[in-house]
Amino acid sequence: MIGMDPIISLFRSYQKLSSGMRLQGIDPRPYNPFAFVFKGPPGTGKTTTARICGDIFYEMGFLSTSEVIDCSATNLIGEYVGQTGPNFAHEAVGELVDSLIVLAGYSDDMDRLLHINTGLRSRFPTDIVFPSMSPAHCLEYLEVQLGKLQIRVDGSPTISEWKDSTVRDLFARLQKTRSWANARDVETLARNLVFKVYKSQRGTSDSDLSVSMDDIMNCLDDMLDQHDQSSE
Repeated sequence: MIGMDPIISLFRSYQKLSSGMRLQGIDPRPYNPFAFVFKGPPGTGKTTTARICGDIFYEMGFLSTSEVIDCSATNLIGEYVGQTGPNFAHEAVGELVDSLIVLAGYSDDMDRLLHINTGLRSRFPTDIVFPSMSPAHCLEYLEVQLGKLQIRVDGSPTISEWKDSTVRDLFARLQKTRSWANARDVETLARNLVFKVYKSQRGTSDSDLSVSMDDIMNCLDDMLDQHDQSSE
């Protein structure tokens, strides 16, 4: 989970709190939050972290199972207008506040949701904000994705050598576009580079899989053009 050290540290603190209180014979459940609001831009790990919460709280002894059930806004308010439509949003949310542990979504959407029911904010008092990935974290994540297929970057074997490059500047420009999706777009970039490797027949059994910095910059330029067009 690249770039999420503060969030990881927070959940480790909950684990330490729970184990420490148990050593003192104190029930830690009243002192641990059980309802969270995860909010931030797309592709920043909100849904992934929400799913991991099941394992974390199960291991802390708070849950009988680590199973996590995903629920969309459609599930909450109704699949069709007229079934449980907008007029019934207050009732739909009110029925679920006792069973929902994490609300995850974009910041503006989460803020609007918390205004649907006046008591919802008090029941979900813990906000965790997921920030956009920095250009350096994007580069690091790209290297991880390429590394899964043993593809190296020619002329730049380590991320530290990328940080002052044109590649970083292109990532910074992408982040300013409205449709930028952080990790999801980095994964798309990695897939495009994998395609380029094998299309150029650099993926034969006797070859060393690699991409050049020019390959990365060309793919980033293409992605930037697509994002610019979608923002028009």
